[in-house]
Amino acid sequence: RYQRRVHGVLRPASAPPCKMCTARAKIQGKYLDQINELYEGFNIVKLPLLGQEVRGVKALIAFGEWLRRPFDVEKEWEQC
Repeated sequence: RYQRRVHGVLRPASAPPCKMCTARAKIQGKYLDQINELYEGFNIVKLPLLGQEVRGVKALIAFGEWLRRPFDVEKEWEQC
């Protein structure tokens, strides 16, 4: 089965957003819808926009877990 990764996904609207996040999430939502339509049948892996670079073994292991299992946007999101 094929897989596609989407990096830099913003947090959902259920979290209290800042102005920049609101504007970017609106635009990003349109593109995510297009990706879901274009790659229907693919496993779409959405990876969060992080506030820092992924550096060091511990951070790489945590990031790697998001590639192996779905990222739960409601439980795992960092606040901006």
